[in-house]
Order: sequence, then structure tokens, then C-alpha cells
Amino acid sequence: MDFLYACAIHPITGFRWRFRGLSPSPEDFRAQLWSQVLLQRLIVRNDSGASVGLGVCYNGNNADGYAYLAAVGAPQYMGTGAMAEGAALFIGEIFRNWNFRKLYMEAPEFNVDQVRSGLGKWFHEEGRLEAHHFYDGKYHDQLILALYRDEYEQAVPFIRAALSGDLSATGIGLRTRELPDEMLDLDAFCGLLADELERDRSLVHPDAHLVDDLGFDSLEMVELTVILESLSGARAAESFERLTTLRETWLYYCELSSMPVSAELASAGEP
Repeated sequence: MDFLYACAIHPITGFRWRFRGLSPSPEDFRAQLWSQVLLQRLIVRNDSGASVGLGVCYNGNNADGYAYLAAVGAPQYMGTGAMAEGAALFIGEIFRNWNFRKLYMEAPEFNVDQVRSGLGKWFHEEGRLEAHHFYDGKYHDQLILALYRDEYEQAVPFIRAALSGDLSATGIGLRTRELPDEMLDLDAFCGLLADELERDRSLVHPDAHLVDDLGFDSLEMVELTVILESLSGARAAESFERLTTLRETWLYYCELSSMPVSAELASAGEP
């Protein structure tokens, strides 16, 4: 509860969540945390048990087959992909337990940047309230986004990896080329990521920062993690800290590639 309250009043995350910058009393916070909630889960890291954020499913409508989805993460995990993986697990649980055909998200425009690469692919804009929120000195639209069950069940490989926790079950490859047989040097590694994540090759240089310079959002950071795991055959447990610049990402890939290949990956015929 202390962790969630700190997220609710933090200057970075507070306005992005339910209270929109207000500072509720601890008593009010506890009471409102369960308002209209169908299911909520604390998202934690497997490696350390540290709290990452919260996923909430609320306002469920069984007659019409929809519910609402919300999530908040700790400031230190923004842009790392940690919340995207946790949300994938949470959404999978919702669809397993309830026959909802879609989940709605009421997303202020300044929140959508964290999942912008997913717009049109599995987050579909069904409505927009113009100039709905005043934040950071200007007005922002609020988007009504929908995630459809049938599309989620055919989700891209990084979602399946997050759900299964087993690389041998993902059937993952690369969009633009075959998995290489040998270790990639820094230049080849940059070229591969430029192709896979659709970035201008001239901008993808070793010292480019993934978020600040290349604009990677949370979904792309998870996709990058799965690419590293596919290339190396090792679980990238430290990706949330290590994926900063392209040079640092390549060094992490080199470390992962020196680890023993798991029996599951070996039996699947992956490197």
C-alpha cells in the first residue's frame, strides 16, 4: 500500500493515474483503491521481488462484453518495458477468467506516448475527447482506446514471451532476416536493430540513447528484450536497467551470448 500511495502522489506518475495530481489522504486512498474494481494485481519483478506497478480491471460489463483497464508504474520503470510485460500478464489473466470481447483504456494523450508503437496494431482509437486534460501548462486530448480479444490472442511474439516465460514456446524469429549464426559486432548489431525496429540507419549509432534519441516506447523496449533473448539464447533478466544506449545494449548482448544455452532452446533448434 505504501508503494502504491507513493506512485499516486509522485510528481511524475501522480497525474497519470486516478487522482490526477491530487494528494488524497491515506484513508481515502485505501477506500478508493477498490472502487468498481473487478480484478487488480500488483506487478513485481521475478528476479528481485521489487514492486513495479499495478494493473486494474474495473467497470466490468458482462452483458455487453467489455471492461476497463488501467495501469500505473513506479517512476524508475517508465520507458523500460517492465510495465508492458506486467500488463501483458495481467491482460492474459483477464481474458482467461472473463469472456470480455474487448478492454477499454481511457488514456490521456501524454500517456499514449508510452505505447505509441502499438496504436492501430492492437490499441484502437474508438473515441477522443478534445482538450480534456490540463497538464504541464497546456490542454491534452483524452483517447478512448480498445484492445480486442481476438487480436490479443494472435499477439506479437514479445507478448507471448511475457505470458509464457518460455522462449522455446514463442516461435519467435526476426522480421527482416534469419537469426545469425555468429556473434554480431557492434556495427552489425546496430544495423539489425535499425531494420527490426524500423529506425533510420543514420540515427542508429553506438552512443544513441534508445529512449531519448531513438524514441523507443515501452512496447519496443520489450520487443528489444525478446530480440536479445532470441539472439543469445539467454533470459535477459537485467534488461530494465541495461538497455540504455545502443553500445550498452550490445555489451549486454555479448554478456548474454556467453551464457550457456538452455536445454529448451537447444531442443527447439534456436541458437
